[in-house]
Amino acid sequence: MRIPFEKTLRQPPPRRIGIYSQMAILFSGFMQQMGWLFVGMGMIFVVIFLPFSGIIGAQDGAFPKFVAFVLIFPIAGLFMVIPGLRKQAKGLDLLRNGEFTRGAIKSKEPTGSTIKINNRSYPVMKFTFEFEYQGSKYEAVCRTHLTELLEDEEQETILFYPTKPDFNIVYDGISNSPGMDPMGNFLPVSWTKAWVFLGPAVGIFMTAIALRLFFLI
Repeated sequence: MRIPFEKTLRQPPPRRIGIYSQMAILFSGFMQQMGWLFVGMGMIFVVIFLPFSGIIGAQDGAFPKFVAFVLIFPIAGLFMVIPGLRKQAKGLDLLRNGEFTRGAIKSKEPTGSTIKINNRSYPVMKFTFEFEYQGSKYEAVCRTHLTELLEDEEQETILFYPTKPDFNIVYDGISNSPGMDPMGNFLPVSWTKAWVFLGPAVGIFMTAIALRLFFLI
């Protein structure tokens, strides 16, 4: 159970978050993990087929069509990874430098998309929270299939920049968001979350091998 931030937050920005915790936050998120899996698996096929796809004596020759086909998978993976990385980087930035407030839910509506986990489909919902700062009202939007995380409190914690309140994020919408101790300091992300590095490690490693082979052809 999370400790309510409004009662315990005492650590002013910039807040210290350890390197491991930063990386565990940055590389987490369901869609990002699926994206890295696509990148890694796709690059395995690229590594297998690339050394047989060049024209001997002509590095800039045309590749067979099937090589373009196997590139679809890592490219699709990147389209899943990049938005996840941007979201988590935004959350990490606000965790370290943002202000905290509480916001009440304004609306909850289906996005029309679903996430399938262990043969079970979960609808992705769009939550809109409203908060007030210096007499003006602002909205924070979060899309997630983990709806219980955003419905366990009357008001959810929101991080924002005082100079730009529209730049905000819902705390429970940040994957692997750190807990807090009774003194209001961030706790390190658990070492059990280290599995989130597996997908990025495989994807980056296989991409490096494929690029190396490409320049050797």
